Amino acid sequence: MFRLYKELTKKYEVSFKFSQDELAHHLLPRNGVVMTLVVENDDENGNRVLTDFISYYHLPSQILKCKDVPHDYKTMHVSTIYFIHIKSNSTFSPLFRLRTFTTTHAPRMT
Repeated sequence: MFRLYKELTKKYEVSFKFSQDELAHHLLPRNGVVMTLVVENDDENGNRVLTDFISYYHLPSQILKCKDVPHDYKTMHVSTIYFIHIKSNSTFSPLFRLRTFTTTHAPRMT
């Protein structure tokens, strides 16, 4: 992931300059807080390489009771994309596919 992060940030004049440890702290999964999905594809030599990743954090939010809308829900999990990198030549590239895959699998990861 660090290689992809460096590749992405060198395109911009202004960016965070995380060390590998700092990046790991922010993006690697932490149960109930941060989830990261990585995608591997074959490179031109047939080696498996990391091509895409999306990292998001999710936190539980309390749902308040409302007398006008009866329900038994107590918690809602809200997720926000924290960091995303998609290689332009990746077979998984379309953001829509990556987002759909992530939102489909997110409930299983909590």
